[in-house]
Amino acid sequence: MCNCGLAAIRSLLNKNGRLDEDLGEIIRSSYFRLLDTKSIVESGSGKPPVYGTSNDRPASYTRTQFETIGVAEHEIKLAREEGLGPHLYPIVSSFGALLLEMAANQQQRGNVLSWVFGHKGAGCFLMTDTGGPDIRSWESKAVSKGNEIHIRVSKKYAIMPPNSSFGLLLAQKEENEFSPGLYLLPPDVFKTLAITPSGMSWLDGNIELGDVAGEVKIDRQWQMLGAGIGATRRFLSLCRPRIVLAFMAHIDWLRVRKRVRTSDAILRSLENLRELATTLTTKPERGRLFAAEAMAIKFASNELILQLIVEDQEINPPDRRDLLGFTKMEGSSYRCYTEISAMAGIHRARSNA
Repeated sequence: MCNCGLAAIRSLLNKNGRLDEDLGEIIRSSYFRLLDTKSIVESGSGKPPVYGTSNDRPASYTRTQFETIGVAEHEIKLAREEGLGPHLYPIVSSFGALLLEMAANQQQRGNVLSWVFGHKGAGCFLMTDTGGPDIRSWESKAVSKGNEIHIRVSKKYAIMPPNSSFGLLLAQKEENEFSPGLYLLPPDVFKTLAITPSGMSWLDGNIELGDVAGEVKIDRQWQMLGAGIGATRRFLSLCRPRIVLAFMAHIDWLRVRKRVRTSDAILRSLENLRELATTLTTKPERGRLFAAEAMAIKFASNELILQLIVEDQEINPPDRRDLLGFTKMEGSSYRCYTEISAMAGIHRARSNA
């Protein structure tokens, strides 16, 4: 059997620096545990893909008007000293501002600014659907009727919805079930949605997740036409290496307070992953494989955190739960693996970005 998926992950990580032996061994072991029937049956015996840099086509990226990326990076630095709890919501809010810069028009961004300053609350990104990761199974659907858009909202695990004044919603479009639509839900609309807690709080009580559901109507002006599969994937690719750095900062904070214990191999792997993720965030150009590189970074982060949990048998249950949650946020290992495999041509992925 060709270990094409493993070779693809290794190659993508090596594009951002040197993958050291300790982290490489964690990834190798994890890869074989993740293999499913599809991966084994459909894998060939050909030459594993190796991603070079000579054929990368640069995609332009400009800092946002309000330096939202800079805000996220500042909060990540603070998380190393204060833990991620007080800083995850500002980080996610800055990601929401980045999405607005990428997908919203000038009038929509102006309205958002007035909501933020007028209601003193950021937006809530409604992404994870109750129907699962495949967009064709989403329960959140948008139907155009004249000058209105009727939307059924069925989202879960949203971050801090009670603290939010408006929503950014990904929903399936009636006219194209394979492409998500991105919609602004103004404060008067967002407040009509039902919010229920998604389990216990996280990160020492600093973060609450909520399920958000209901039926709403909005004017067409609130649809963000700059969104789509490509824009959503690019947005997530910009966020993923930074959220990995935030997770590494939180682990540093836990270590200093002796809330987690790490072996020398784990420490070396943490530093190796931090270097790889930092390199990806500082690249001046985004090549055609940027999304795959970001998913490889998230894959490595997931598996490193899981290895830390396995090795530390005395970790407090709430800290263990937080760390396990990190391995699912913005891409599980299996999701990253299947997407990378699809990009490498190993097998076709069925889910959206």
